[in-house]
Amino acid sequence: MPRATLLTGAAALLLLSAAAARAQEEPPVQRAVSAPGPIDGQAAARYRQAQAAVPSSTAPAAVSTAPAPAPAPPPAPPPPAPPYGLYAAGAVLVLGGAIAASVWKKRRDEAARRAAEAARLKAAAPPPPRPDDEAALLAGAADEAKRDAAADYILRARRTPEFLARCQGRPDDFLAAYAGSFLKLGAWEVAAALLQAKQARSPREQVLMQSLQAAAAARGGRPAGEVYAETLLLAAELSRRGAHDEALSLLSPALIQKAAGSAADCRAVAGMFRAANRAADFLAVARSRKHPQFYQAYARAFHELKDPGTALGLVLMKQPRDAPDYALFVACHKELEGIGQIGLAAVPDAERALLAQSLMDAGEDAAALRALREERLEALSRAELALALEACRRLKDIGSAGQLFQHIKLTVGLGDAPELYLEHARVCEECGLAREARDIYEEVLRRFPGRAEAAEGLRRLGV
Repeated sequence: MPRATLLTGAAALLLLSAAAARAQEEPPVQRAVSAPGPIDGQAAARYRQAQAAVPSSTAPAAVSTAPAPAPAPPPAPPPPAPPYGLYAAGAVLVLGGAIAASVWKKRRDEAARRAAEAARLKAAAPPPPRPDDEAALLAGAADEAKRDAAADYILRARRTPEFLARCQGRPDDFLAAYAGSFLKLGAWEVAAALLQAKQARSPREQVLMQSLQAAAAARGGRPAGEVYAETLLLAAELSRRGAHDEALSLLSPALIQKAAGSAADCRAVAGMFRAANRAADFLAVARSRKHPQFYQAYARAFHELKDPGTALGLVLMKQPRDAPDYALFVACHKELEGIGQIGLAAVPDAERALLAQSLMDAGEDAAALRALREERLEALSRAELALALEACRRLKDIGSAGQLFQHIKLTVGLGDAPELYLEHARVCEECGLAREARDIYEEVLRRFPGRAEAAEGLRRLGV
């Protein structure tokens, strides 16, 4: 419905509603009737005197022979008020019907558009392969994409028996290729039947066929539903028996992504790639944009499997990184003996403190100080300055601590950061510079008399 029509109908509805409201508020017109006044005694006496003064007449009263006048008709009732309420209700019904018709028309047009688009796509798409289409089956044997499409169509069309009947006597390469396609689709019964139809089976194919038959039997004849757990167990069994390629062929990207939600499943998937010496293939898959939890989960799994290189590669893919990520980052570098080769260019400035704290937790104080100070002394925050002074204290590096303290005095000052002054005093104290430490403690106490750390420092120094 055009927008102008809707606006006009709405305006009419508002006018009718207002008129109905006014009609209900106006009171009916009534005739004013004055109440009769009281008759006193003097008025009654004058009335009797006037009547006595009139002479009485003995003449008979004249009787008129004219017909009596017809009585006046009763006054006509006022015309009924217009039914404004009914008008308003009717307008509401008309407007509601118009809106409903407009909505229905839009839905009908949208349904027609979708149907036309589906028909166009169907006409443009190639016809689906059929199990009785010999050319399509032979083309699928040489082309994985066509073969997967044919297997999917056969399963959805429930024409598996017809397909298996046509596969009798086919070459072993044909049967093995289609077995792989049905294996990826979870149709283990069909894959096992195709392998069994081969004239010669390799030891790995024999293991695969037996595993598929066992998995199909475990289903109890039920159709495959949620096959995630079954597929993962089957892949793990194939990997355990040495059929690594077949096991990895079952690990679709969707399955790998879902396994990231479970630590046990994550380790199982990582273990299969490790057993097949295909961790590099996993990293190639992981380079596509994934959820941060994906990288964190699989990095831990590969690290638990003693593969720090793959774990480190996954940590570096995660953005942004948090404290547990940097703890794993440092652990992998230590196991790879590469603490000194940490590339700080790959660490954002906002995450330098996280890296430094993880390095200090791992006992790598010198690397932590380098991570904090390298080409960014002017950009250090108060928290980073405190962490750097702590690293200097643990390293007994009074030279670096002195440079930091000069920067603190020029940029921050005692009034804003007494804790940094106290941290530098601790560095001086532990490096044997008792006088410098005492001076700082006394300066802090003069400015902040209640600082217990300064008083404790002076007691340690015997002051």
